Formats: sequence, structure tokens, C-alpha cells
Amino acid sequence: MSVFTGPGLVFAGERDCRVEEAVVDEAALTPGQVVVEVEVSVVSAGTEVANFTGLDPLTRVPGSWNEFPHRPGYGAVGRVVAFGPVSPASHGSYALGDRVFAICRHARYAVVDSSQRPIVPISGDDDAATIVLARMASVSITTLRKASHV
Repeated sequence: MSVFTGPGLVFAGERDCRVEEAVVDEAALTPGQVVVEVEVSVVSAGTEVANFTGLDPLTRVPGSWNEFPHRPGYGAVGRVVAFGPVSPASHGSYALGDRVFAICRHARYAVVDSSQRPIVPISGDDDAATIVLARMASVSITTLRKASHV
């Protein structure tokens, strides 16, 4: 079993962003969890800035998804480096070493629960910046979807 360590962002409090050592112990993974070694991630100028500045009041509500200290993340491209205690086939159409898009924290190594967040295989030739920016485009399309009858 491996232990993965590297930098990760944490919003320690209102307007207080720090880099911490993020540690992921493969032995602590649960079924369906995947460790992604992040190549590039995208910051949401809306949600994540509202969390960083404390504009979202939930940052001060114990038990909320973005309570301080908050470890932000929106979308990332990286490689699968470990699986939880289930065969890789149960994690979807990706394997160790595959390049993927995932919604996970801004850290060198991030844990993604495949039962709650999408993990999408991409080709080695896909441009990582384009892929993560597509995540932001999908957010803007949500407005149209929710505001129309299309």
C-alpha cells in the first residue's frame, strides 16, 4: 500500500487560503474511492471565490459542505494512481495509469468517490486546460437548463 503526499489548498477561514501537505493513505480508501494524481485543476470564479471570501454564509455553519476549514476543488485532469479495496473493474471504464477528468480538490493527490462524483476517462492527447474549462462551460449551461423548458 502507498501513501501519497503533496501540496493541497485549504481555506482556513475567510480570505485565508493556505497550502498544506495533503496526505492520502491508500490503506484508508473505502470501496469506490479512487486516488487521482492531479495534473491541472480549474478554479470556479463564483462558488470557490464565494467560499474563500466567506460570502457564502454556509462557510460558518458547522457540518456544511464548505465549512471552514474547507478544502476546495472543482474540476481536474490527472492520472488514476490507486483504487479502494475493490477490483478496478468495479470503478468504471478506467484503470491504473489512465488519464481522467474528475471533480476533486485542488491538491497533488485527491480522493474521488466514484459513487458520488464522475470520473471520466480521457485520451492522453486531450488538452488538460480545455477539459477543465469544459467543466466551467457545463456550469453555465445549467442556468439555461433550469431556466427554460427545453
